[in-house]
Amino acid sequence: MRCRERGSRLAEAHAELDDLLANVAELHEEEETHQKKKKKLRDKRKEDDERAETMAWDEASRSLEERKVANEEARLTIDRARPEQGERKALIDLLHCITVKLLPQ
Repeated sequence: MRCRERGSRLAEAHAELDDLLANVAELHEEEETHQKKKKKLRDKRKEDDERAETMAWDEASRSLEERKVANEEARLTIDRARPEQGERKALIDLLHCITVKLLPQ
């Protein structure tokens, strides 16, 4: 009888140990899953931050490019106006010469 009791107690102890080991393995898997989820969340946040930073840089670059274009257009307008001013002056001088020669003095 004692052997049976001892065997029964050993079987119970082994069953308890098996349950404990199964619980530890399950907790370990849950922890791994939790850590993987945390890593995915961190990676997603990092990607979102990088994407936002890239968008900000793109917007700044686009704005800078638009300012360059506007400045170039303004410069071209000024450059075009300069010859027109010179042409007007030449026309005024020509009209003045014609007027002086045609009008009696």
